[in-house]
Formats: sequence, C-alpha cells, structure tokens
Amino acid sequence: MWTKTKTLLAGAGLITVLAMGSTAIAEGPGSERGPRGGHGPPMMRIVLQLDLDAEQEAMLQDFKADHKGFREDNREQVQKLKQTIKAELESDKPNSRVIHATIDQLEAIKSDAKHTMMDNFLSLQATFTPAQKAEFQELLANPPERPPRGQGRQRGGPQDGPGFDGGPPLDGF
Repeated sequence: MWTKTKTLLAGAGLITVLAMGSTAIAEGPGSERGPRGGHGPPMMRIVLQLDLDAEQEAMLQDFKADHKGFREDNREQVQKLKQTIKAELESDKPNSRVIHATIDQLEAIKSDAKHTMMDNFLSLQATFTPAQKAEFQELLANPPERPPRGQGRQRGGPQDGPGFDGGPPLDGF
C-alpha cells in the first residue's frame, strides 16, 4: 500500500524528471551551459562550430532573446502546473487524471519551445553558405564530443560572453 512518504518520494522523482526534461527548453543557443560553455543541445554545439558571419550571429542573438521571452512568458504557468502536481501528490488520494492532464500541459509548453527552436534553426540554416552547409553535414555525421561535466562556465561563474543574463533556472523556467 502506498504511504504518504512513498507518494511524496514518487512525486519528487516525477518533478525531477519533468524539471530535467524542461532544461532542454532553457538550453537553447548560447545558454550558460550551452554550446559555447560546453554543454547544451547537440545541434547548437554543431552550429557554433561553424564560422558564422555577423548576420548569422545576430540571428542567434535574436533567437536567444525570443527564447528568453518565451521562458519568462511561461514561467508563472509552469510553476502553477508543477504546484498542481505537487498538491495532488501530497493529497491523501492523488488524482491520476489531474496529474496526467497537468503533465500534458507541461509537455505542450515544452513542445512549443522545441518547435520554435527548430524553426529558428531552419531559418538560420537557410542562410548557410555552401562551405557552411558542407561543414554542418560533416559535423552532423560526426558531432563534436560533449565535454565532461564540470568544464566550461558554471552556474554562478562569470557571465561574460554569450549566454542568458544570469542563466536559466534548472527547470528552464
């Protein structure tokens, strides 16, 4: 039989998994743990290996600003949804339908962010020179290795260079 402790532990695990999944939203182009800092989405680590021109770099900065705005616009809603899950898990009889519906809402927000990030990437890719396209294809086939954790800029470290102002919270919102 599930005790309240087991329910809370399961809830903590669920919230941790959701938080880790939504980190992908936060770690778009130039995030503090992102490509120039050592970690981040593989596609952006590849793009940042290319010799981008000033216009392409400006596009990346615009994408970063758009993503930051998306996070800010959705932060309150995400926190409410996470609180809903937590409240259900803390109740004597958690309602799985409410939890499932709430997870679906969180996933929809994450999906919207991923779609926007991919659309942004595709618009950047459309500007690639033939040399950039060839290098991108080569890097896509043989992606650069992800540096070990602990290398690159860390949370709380210097915030110079590309990256979100102060970096995103662990859950991306």
